[in-house]
Amino acid sequence: MTSVQTPHVLSMAMGEMWQDNNPRWKAYLGFPALVVAATMVTILMWLPDLPSQIATQWSADGQVTSQSSPFVMLVTYLLPIFVAILIPLVIGHYQTGDSSLAQWGIRLAYALGWFVSVLISALVLMLLARQRGAQAALEAPAPDWSMIAISFVAALVAGAVGATLAPVTKSETRP
Repeated sequence: MTSVQTPHVLSMAMGEMWQDNNPRWKAYLGFPALVVAATMVTILMWLPDLPSQIATQWSADGQVTSQSSPFVMLVTYLLPIFVAILIPLVIGHYQTGDSSLAQWGIRLAYALGWFVSVLISALVLMLLARQRGAQAALEAPAPDWSMIAISFVAALVAGAVGATLAPVTKSETRP
């Protein structure tokens, strides 16, 4: 008995060929992967210097109102990044045509992936850097607005570069 491939399985195989043959695809995945890897290495190096509970939220007057373990912080760091990377995977696989709308959709998806990866990584590093050496989460200073602004600008630049590298034509997005 021979096996029959369903259109969905065939579509997935075509998507894998596209991913392997498209240098822009590799750039799209490579940059966020490097950002996440560098952030994770930095976090792991800082773990001995961090308190057992990490401050995660502050009131308007700068008092710590929420704290969690480093493990919970790592999970909450990684989850939105994986979602941001997954969006372009899905859109890039199913995007069809050379219409202007399709091109802008894929550019927006790539920009979102790069933007979220850089923004969340920068904010997490900023948050943890200010808590290094603290004995307890309650001692953690509130985030500095200038560092938040710098993180946001870096994320905007990364998003613009990601949008520029997005494969937007039918010949680029399909095998």
